[in-house]
Amino acid sequence: MRVGDIACGRAGDKGATLDVSIVARDRAAYDLLVAELTEAAVSAGLRAPDVKRYEMPGLMALKFVVPEVLGGGTYTSMRAGMHWQKAAVSAVLDLELTGRPEGLPIVCVRPPGWIAAESPNAFIAMRDWAVRAEQLGFDGLFVGDRLLPAAVGSEHSSGAVYGASMLEATTTLAALAAVTERMLLGPLVMVVPYRHPIQLAKTVATLDVISSGRLVLGVGLGWNETEFTALELDRSRRAPDFEESLDICRALWAGNTVSHDGAWTFADVGLSPLPVQPGGPPLWLASFSPGSALDWVDDVPSLARRTLTRIGRVADGWVPLVYSASARRRIDPVVLGRAFGHVLEAADAAGRGRADIDFIYSDWCYVIESPEDEARCRDALNGFFNGTWDEALATYTIGTVEQVAEQIQEQAAQIDRTDGYVLTPLGGDPGQLDALADVRSVLLRETASIG
Repeated sequence: MRVGDIACGRAGDKGATLDVSIVARDRAAYDLLVAELTEAAVSAGLRAPDVKRYEMPGLMALKFVVPEVLGGGTYTSMRAGMHWQKAAVSAVLDLELTGRPEGLPIVCVRPPGWIAAESPNAFIAMRDWAVRAEQLGFDGLFVGDRLLPAAVGSEHSSGAVYGASMLEATTTLAALAAVTERMLLGPLVMVVPYRHPIQLAKTVATLDVISSGRLVLGVGLGWNETEFTALELDRSRRAPDFEESLDICRALWAGNTVSHDGAWTFADVGLSPLPVQPGGPPLWLASFSPGSALDWVDDVPSLARRTLTRIGRVADGWVPLVYSASARRRIDPVVLGRAFGHVLEAADAAGRGRADIDFIYSDWCYVIESPEDEARCRDALNGFFNGTWDEALATYTIGTVEQVAEQIQEQAAQIDRTDGYVLTPLGGDPGQLDALADVRSVLLRETASIG
């Protein structure tokens, strides 16, 4: 990707000194520039001693002061004019970066998707949010999949889980694909048992075509009893139906003509057009429901391990829920680490390895840098969270930029490697997206320092 634009010129009355300013195209490019274009690297590239670098994160720019380059310095041809200066500096600094440094995780976001019954401008706000997210350098954007406007409990709890709704996921993603160019897009997560596998395969393939192969399919079994009842589905069959449906979808995405006799019966069904990504998009599987208590000690219970075994067998990525909205708590980091261990054990038994399964850390956050930020956070929570402020602090990740990043790292401390993050702001304040971009920078900086 082209990281940005270059401006060169004489440093005022400093004679042979050259000023080089590089403005990044987005936050991701800026982070790459900061990591790659050190003073030592530029000094070596230009064969000029004593190069000074100045970081301007607010402008997403770097400035280099390079002494003894103009005039009788290293590049005598630069006397010919500024266009020669720019060409020479471009060549030496090699600004055509082809991708992210190896080992850095992707950092994605979810827009604050909760909406009221009457929200005529809901998509306009989400569209603008998505465009801004791409400009800030986020790697992906995900949306939720909620059918009904409220949910109360599950088999684990009778408490209220949420009290608002969302736009329908697949149509929203199609619209967002039209206004973005680079970011990954996907549902997080799509409830597979709600959809017939042929319909699901067709919809997903179409989304992958519309997005030019940028789709990531986050999928789950579903947990909301009210939604299963409304759709006249047997909730007790959701696990076997889930796997059977995904097997059918993957066969169709591979271009096969499929006949099937099971929960669904059909003959000689094919799919066209096929997904842009051969074999279909990567599958990220979720674990644990918002109604789960997550109060486990040392390890997950045997019932939860069945889900983890499935993930190890079929998933390209694991996206566990790390908080319980109904129990007002978060999963213990040790338990989270051991749960991922069960995933990897199942993967090994299926002939797969760590390289085949990404660990994706997903969390709901709010960055607070002022009393006004806290007031906005409290107001946002009142829209869907039925708890006190202290309970919110125990449930979600709330604090300054550094505190949010630190809490995320502590929560995932028992995981060998975090391959991606999905950060969801608790409220719709536009400033939260920029704040999460700062969190992103801290996470990437810490990862790079460890690596």
